[in-house]
Amino acid sequence: MEHINKLIYNVFAGLLFCLGVAVFVHELSIYNKLIDAAKAEINRKDVLYSQANPPDQEIVTGSKLIATLLQTMDYDMMIDGTIIRRSEHTLDRMNSYSINAAYYNKGYLYDPMGNIIMVTYTGIP
Repeated sequence: MEHINKLIYNVFAGLLFCLGVAVFVHELSIYNKLIDAAKAEINRKDVLYSQANPPDQEIVTGSKLIATLLQTMDYDMMIDGTIIRRSEHTLDRMNSYSINAAYYNKGYLYDPMGNIIMVTYTGIP
């Protein structure tokens, strides 16, 4: 009787293993079909999708901009046309910077050598 129980256990284990392999092969074929469809779609279209912002520009919230101003500045900043020199920046002057927008486009100004000279923030209406 003990041998029959082991035999039944091994048969069910083998069937379960075969079922797992079958499900794996089925899911693998679905994955391959999805990849092939995506490649065909990319090759069919001339334009690929990209970010709306240039790579050197990002969207920053007003609160993150204020948090940036609370730290030591690495570069001069321009917020909606107001230039803030890092040598003149103090926490007492933060009220005069007029940070009114909820979101800002963050960009960079470079010198002819390609070094960052200023970080710009332009409010998004």
